[in-house]
Amino acid sequence: DVYDANNLTRQCLGCKEDVGLRKVDVAARSLRERHCIVSEVEAVHCDVVVEWPRVVELARRSTVVFNGIDVGLMWDYCVNALCKELGIPLICGQSFGWKYMVEMYTGREGEVCAFCYDSTGSAFAANESAVRRKGGVLERLQA
Repeated sequence: DVYDANNLTRQCLGCKEDVGLRKVDVAARSLRERHCIVSEVEAVHCDVVVEWPRVVELARRSTVVFNGIDVGLMWDYCVNALCKELGIPLICGQSFGWKYMVEMYTGREGEVCAFCYDSTGSAFAANESAVRRKGGVLERLQA
């Protein structure tokens, strides 16, 4: 995915000079240049849906996962479940108009995640009630 002039208002890591460049490269460069992080930032070029096993392997090597990919709710659910299973933090980012929102979930057992607000178990082990009740996982996935 590359920066396009008409979506720059929704991008917080790039600018007009980045139009036509891959978003992943721009994000990595921006984080390295503008932020005082002490972590290694790795830009990975892949089709995350087709290359899910690669995503899992990368997550296993990571200490935190940043999800800023706009593939849809099912992708978000899968990344959330992966982080919950691995016990690593998940940072989700999105924008709406001129506003940016970031959510952080610890991935720790016993703490909430992005889809199981009232559940402390694994997203893979969600019970029938958590899936089918009003406002449950199924309803959120179909939204």
